[in-house]
Amino acid sequence: MVELLVVIAIIGILIALLLPAVQAAREAARRMQCGNNLKQLGLAVHNFHSAKNRLPCGENDPDWIAFKKPGTSGRLDAVDIYSPLCSLLPFVEQQAIFDTITSMLATASATAPYDSALVPQTNISNVTIGGMDNPFRSEVSAFGCPSDPYWKKPVGSPNYTGTTSYHCNRGDAQTGSNWGETRGLFPNGINMTFTLANVVDGTSNTLLFAESMSSNPATADDRKIQSGVAILDTAIRTTTPSQCAATRGSLGMLGVAATNNKGRRWPDARQVYTMFNSILPPNAPSCRFNGEREMLISASSYHSGGANVALCDGSVRFVSDTVDCGQITEVLGQSLGSNVNEPQQWTGPSTYGVWGAAGTSNGGESQQLP
Repeated sequence: MVELLVVIAIIGILIALLLPAVQAAREAARRMQCGNNLKQLGLAVHNFHSAKNRLPCGENDPDWIAFKKPGTSGRLDAVDIYSPLCSLLPFVEQQAIFDTITSMLATASATAPYDSALVPQTNISNVTIGGMDNPFRSEVSAFGCPSDPYWKKPVGSPNYTGTTSYHCNRGDAQTGSNWGETRGLFPNGINMTFTLANVVDGTSNTLLFAESMSSNPATADDRKIQSGVAILDTAIRTTTPSQCAATRGSLGMLGVAATNNKGRRWPDARQVYTMFNSILPPNAPSCRFNGEREMLISASSYHSGGANVALCDGSVRFVSDTVDCGQITEVLGQSLGSNVNEPQQWTGPSTYGVWGAAGTSNGGESQQLP
């Protein structure tokens, strides 16, 4: 009996020693797969650029707003908010989804009288279109980090929109997703389009995508810092990043009420769904200022100590939570004379340190991420 107890104790000790090692190995594999997904998205952008001689737009992408209501010059409903991820579908081996979307849009453009129900809606309010599934219900493996527990749709909830763990660089200015300019890389297509030639700070110094974990759909008040968005509902032009950072509570949770919609729609270009800001460091709080369009969305991940990012040269890096973020106690460039009401028009170097500099495509900085 004594010998049996000793053997059981030894086996218990070995299991206790091995389990953390197994978990660490699994996380290392997930982190590697996540980095590979970002690598594929970076290559997809380069292939898109080669085909179109421009980058995808954040809103009002020319390819999507080219679909008009029959007999008019007005665009179809909802296509203005189709995200860059929609444009990249053919370049991440999802040509079938892309063809379904464009076929449905062509049908809507040719059908009179016009019926908005024929247009795929990003909130999939029309779950089926002409007897076919809304293509935005699709889960795209290239858009999901395997460490993101809420990336996959809940079991038994097939009518959810597909989600994403990867967000597009909207820059270091607190702006709404439909504002005309951006210091990042995915502007409103009505105002401008970007090419890689616009990345004058250097493609190896400028962010393209970053991880930002999707929210928990099972709760309306997701207070986990990586996945929730703190509700401030203040003025976006005057709220400082430090006020958003101050919503951090204890034990990795937000200290105020939060939303649960971050990353929940990969086809939607609005800030909370597919954009991020290089203002607060990875795994800092994200905050809502005024609805879905005006937010400060931070990079985040469940990889220990930071988050993966993709740069414009196609490389992938891991950025630490402790990256330098400069003067988060003020609105971008305020002490240097920028217009607080139009922060996206600031043309100087970022005042948000190395992280802010990485988010600008034409800030005049040559800083490299550590």
